[in-house]
Amino acid sequence: FPSHDNMIPKSNKLSEAPWNQYFTTVTSTANTPAPDGSMTANRIVEVTGTNVEHTPYQQLPNVGSNEIFCFSIYAKAGERKNINVRLMRRDLSWAYVTCNLANGTIMNSQLALYTDLSPVSNGWYRVTVAGNTGIGSNTCQIGVYPAIAPDANSGLAGTYYTSNTSCGIYVWGAQLEEGIYPSRYIETNATPIVTGK
Repeated sequence: FPSHDNMIPKSNKLSEAPWNQYFTTVTSTANTPAPDGSMTANRIVEVTGTNVEHTPYQQLPNVGSNEIFCFSIYAKAGERKNINVRLMRRDLSWAYVTCNLANGTIMNSQLALYTDLSPVSNGWYRVTVAGNTGIGSNTCQIGVYPAIAPDANSGLAGTYYTSNTSCGIYVWGAQLEEGIYPSRYIETNATPIVTGK
């Protein structure tokens, strides 16, 4: 059986290292209840840029080649209604899923072994993508991207567009674990939690 782990440090503190920000700022306590009822949701807000992606992301230096991992996060629509959740493979390709959080649908995916969009409560969903890390010399990473409707300009994932600094999306409870399917969320602080098999 797969271990019940969360390999992501600071799983619900996306404003803090080792999370990095790319054309985003993150407010660690948003004015909306999280899925567990606490006031600990993160709000991802866009920073000014033209035809750019916007993401808090985290590198995964301890993830090897040809391994299967599942990345999940809880998300709720803000001014942006779509979200793209990604696992970057060692060859710089992406396993991802793009979802519409307003109507609860999966819009598209790429190189994913499994995707899921599960409703929780009060507009929250758990978004999941699983993929193989592939082969290459690059470091894997995970990322969470506000998105617009995919088209020729925004790309298949809908993540390239001109920022609106009033627009954002809500997220909570990121988790990375071995295997294809997500298990119960485990919150982490500075150290990942690996419970063993």
